[in-house]
Amino acid sequence: MTISLTLISLSMALCSAQDVSEASDGWTQEALEAVSFEVQGQVGKLRGAEFEGAVRVEVADKAGLIEYALKRMDEMQLPGAMENANWTARLLGLLTPEQDLEKLTMEVLKEQVGGFYDPGTKSFYLMDGFTGDLARVILAHELTHALDDRLFDLDGALKARIGNSDQTTAYMSLVEGSGSAVMNRWVMANAGKLDPASMREFSKMGTAALQDTPAVIWKPLLATYMTGQRFLSIGVRQLRTVEKVRDPNGALERAFATPPRSSEQILHPEKYWVPKDIDEPVKVDRKNVDLPEGWSLALQDTFGEMQLALVTELANGNYKVNFANPLSMMNIQYTNQAAAGWGGDSLGLYTKGDGHLLHLVIVWDDEEEAAEFEQTMSLVLEGSIAPNNAKLAGEAGSHGAQLLQGNSTLERVLVSWALPKGSDEDAAALIDTLRWELPVAEAVAPEEAVAPEETEEG
Repeated sequence: MTISLTLISLSMALCSAQDVSEASDGWTQEALEAVSFEVQGQVGKLRGAEFEGAVRVEVADKAGLIEYALKRMDEMQLPGAMENANWTARLLGLLTPEQDLEKLTMEVLKEQVGGFYDPGTKSFYLMDGFTGDLARVILAHELTHALDDRLFDLDGALKARIGNSDQTTAYMSLVEGSGSAVMNRWVMANAGKLDPASMREFSKMGTAALQDTPAVIWKPLLATYMTGQRFLSIGVRQLRTVEKVRDPNGALERAFATPPRSSEQILHPEKYWVPKDIDEPVKVDRKNVDLPEGWSLALQDTFGEMQLALVTELANGNYKVNFANPLSMMNIQYTNQAAAGWGGDSLGLYTKGDGHLLHLVIVWDDEEEAAEFEQTMSLVLEGSIAPNNAKLAGEAGSHGAQLLQGNSTLERVLVSWALPKGSDEDAAALIDTLRWELPVAEAVAPEEAVAPEETEEG
């Protein structure tokens, strides 16, 4: 389950109107259309492609943004997705029992979005308060999305990935990487015409409001921009040096034609671009079984390396990023040693009354990677997940967090539960019932996974 802003499928230019130094009385519709048409032509030239007429543009306010975001969430997710994401984050120690994912997400949107392109209506919306060169930079980014949408049907691609959060994250990283790459080329081409003060404001990215926001909200959002841009940059270099492709759009075209299949390929671009290093995710099939009485499956999904890194980094405590310091932001890491080596996974979120149990089966590339994950997770279980679950369950409830071994040395199973009106026996009965399998060519153990033995408990 994508527990981040990427799950909204928004294309955003990160800025805060509160940070903009040039005061504005806003655009007239005529002036906005004129500058948009001008930037549209420049973006089309940089991308080597043409728009089908002028892109519809409007100015939006915060209320309009939230209305749009909620509508998109309904359209681009499975029913109950936000509530399931909320519980997934809580059971992994990424949100406290008092924190609410949707509320926090909306607060970030209101403060961070400078503009957004809506593939559904083929329209661009500039947030009220942005004019001048700052608005032109945002236009360059968002109009790239409009052109990519015409060429590659962004909405269709996102809808095809509903239910697979890791693939959605990978695709959104490609989308935002494209917007950032073309925007940067636009800035370079127009550097002599742009006001330096406005560009300094843009470089701050308006991230000050993220200072006290949980990492599960801000980090995946920034990751789609930063890792997506790096993914394409390495693709450009690979095509230029190995295949002698000089077209700066060559990597973009290839990546959209055959999109990356996992956040692992985004985080480790060589696993997509270098033929000998291509690493496709292993599909873990969660089997249909008769669940114990009262239990139901609320969510089945692929979690992925990028989100797993959010969990494993809890072993280092609640570290803080100084968003006012560009160097601090440049040093943000979007994966770590304990999450690297991910090969594939299956996440199941089960419910019984007001209780929840998370069951995450992960396949690792080798035994060393599996052992490293296990060692790190022992700290996370004890320091973050178990105490959080105790609060979720209450004094009379059942709670627990365990790391189990699957049917091979390459599998680990993370189990986390909070049952305010349940018992440890309820959780154990469900865990013992669950089954999964790997494709025959990739299976390293009997075809049907059986209930694993416990190796560690938090």
